[in-house]
Amino acid sequence: MKAEKERKGFWRFALGFVTDNWGLKLLAFILAVMIYYAMKPADDPATVPSERIKFEKVDGD
Repeated sequence: MKAEKERKGFWRFALGFVTDNWGLKLLAFILAVMIYYAMKPADDPATVPSERIKFEKVDGD
């Protein structure tokens, strides 16, 4: 006779999804933080395009 498969309930599956593979989740979090700070613009005004170009109003001659 076949062994009956144990069926996991929805809540057990959801809890396992949150609690399993901590190493992989920690690695993904660290990489996400590194990418966030690598793509974040610097506070240097020379790197912000809106502050790099100054427009002055001139009368048309």
